[in-house]
Order: sequence, then structure tokens, then C-alpha cells
Amino acid sequence: MSSIMNFERSILPLEKMRTILPSAKTQYQEASPFPHIVFDDFFDTEVVEKVLSEFPGKNDIGWIDYYGSNEVKLANENEENMGLFTRYVLYSLNSSIFLKFLEELVGMVTSQVVVYKAGTR
Repeated sequence: MSSIMNFERSILPLEKMRTILPSAKTQYQEASPFPHIVFDDFFDTEVVEKVLSEFPGKNDIGWIDYYGSNEVKLANENEENMGLFTRYVLYSLNSSIFLKFLEELVGMVTSQVVVYKAGTR
């Protein structure tokens, strides 16, 4: 079992975050038509594969259906519907470490990031 799965190191790619931050700030600010950024391969493959293996299917939980003119998605507001590892990833995305990374990236203080409602498929 890997050091990530044994919780011997962070789920967040801390070294990668430190390395990409300077150039990512520039990419974010210069992106068109508005500031934004995409990180390909941000997480280790094993993290992504574990989350995918735990992720509930369309008929596995009581999803909230959104079918509008601007969106078609399923959402989940109950984190207990997610696997334990997936919850840990979501909690990590709400951590002060990750929020500080986002603050540095965008150049402003974040208020509250609502990642736990990101259960879309």
C-alpha cells in the first residue's frame, strides 16, 4: 500500500503546489476571457483512481438532479454518501493549506470554498 493510502504523506501534492505556483499565478492572471486556470494531472493517479472507485453511481444514492438550460448535473449534499477516502480528499481541498495556495494563486483572500457539495457526475 502506498504512503498516500497509509496517510504517511499528504493527499495534496504539496511539492507540486510550491513548484507550479509562480508560473500558475501568471497563467491565471493572463488567461482570457477572464482569469482562470486548469491544472492537468494535479493529483497523483492513485488518489484519483481511489476516489473514482468510491464514487457513487447514478442509482447508488439519492442525487439531486439539475436539468436546466445552463447545466445538466447530479449533486450530493450529504457527504456520508461519499467514501471515506473521497471525504478526506474533499476535506483536504477545504484545508488551510489548500486555501492558502488558492489565495496566493489568485492574489486575494478566499472567503469560504464550498467543495463538499462538489459531488457531481
